[in-house]
Amino acid sequence: MYFFRKRRLVLQTLMKHHVTFSPGPSQLYFTVADHARQAFREGVPSLSHRSGNFQSIVRETKAGLRQLLGIPSDFHIFFTGSATEIFERTIENLVAERSHHLVNGAFSKRFYDTAVQLKKNATMSEVPYGKGFESDLSIPGETEVIAITQNETSTGVQLDPRFIAALKENNPDALVVVDAVSSLPYPKFNFERIDAVFFSVQKGFGLPAGLGIWIVNEKCIEKSESLLSRGYSVGSFHSLPSLKANGTKDQTPETPNVLGIYLLNQVTQDLLRRGIDVIRRETDYKAVILYECLRQHKAMGPFVEDPRFQSRTVIVANTGQHTASIAQHLRKHGLDPGEGYGSFKNSQLRFGNFPAHSKEQYEMLVDILNTFERP
Repeated sequence: MYFFRKRRLVLQTLMKHHVTFSPGPSQLYFTVADHARQAFREGVPSLSHRSGNFQSIVRETKAGLRQLLGIPSDFHIFFTGSATEIFERTIENLVAERSHHLVNGAFSKRFYDTAVQLKKNATMSEVPYGKGFESDLSIPGETEVIAITQNETSTGVQLDPRFIAALKENNPDALVVVDAVSSLPYPKFNFERIDAVFFSVQKGFGLPAGLGIWIVNEKCIEKSESLLSRGYSVGSFHSLPSLKANGTKDQTPETPNVLGIYLLNQVTQDLLRRGIDVIRRETDYKAVILYECLRQHKAMGPFVEDPRFQSRTVIVANTGQHTASIAQHLRKHGLDPGEGYGSFKNSQLRFGNFPAHSKEQYEMLVDILNTFERP
């Protein structure tokens, strides 16, 4: 059991404020309020998306993301309204007939459902919720896109980036598209083995919701242009050709979430100063102490049992009949857990583990969980 009495004074100070552990929207990064005030002083929310000032913000944001996430120069970075929008844009722009989806939770299933709704011949490899995929996974022939949810927010299952790279090596003709909505900036991807990755900012980047980031290579652009030339609909303003045409000028097709892009730039710079290696080590530490707490606790346990697939950024606890009592116990101490997702709402709690969550906050979380006793 973990009891961090030496930090009690710090924890008592922290307890004066609510800490949000929901996996999204999650805890805001501690600098966001100051950055937002500065943005309003500078008139950022009123900037024209055709202005030089806006172009400068976009240019700086993309450069910061490249440095933080190790994105190669031949990948494009585009801004959308949300990650859910990118489900649709991916299918429209990259699939003529066939996509294949790895489904092990609600959001990977939504990616598959989007392809079906867009009248594609979508197939899937499906495993029970809480499980991952083995390396001998077979992908149907003529698959154009392999859609992978690297971190399933609904279940807390994480797929190793090396597994994703192997899928690309075994299926070189397919475009590999990765949903990393609830894991970036933690995972380190091999961009030579993926073609696109996307995320939204209200989780790992600790920002208000309303902005999606779509990172694609030139193969994706070429595929979209090919579909367009063959008479397929690839969307309008947010088609890849349109996004690229505007992106090369550090602009967007329409008026975007200017404030959101500005804040993303500022927080990205904060994370760079902190250091991505430090962020990853702290994420691992926080995950380890919470999983250890869950393994030893008499009233709860980890939903994902196989350590290979236990997410480091969304940790899901089986809390059963004690769910409401545990949540109330945490909230009494200023800690807001995330509810279980869908059919697990009343039997699980979810905990986001993002850069906005300090080690001290996680130690306090473990302390408070360990004081819970079954009624």
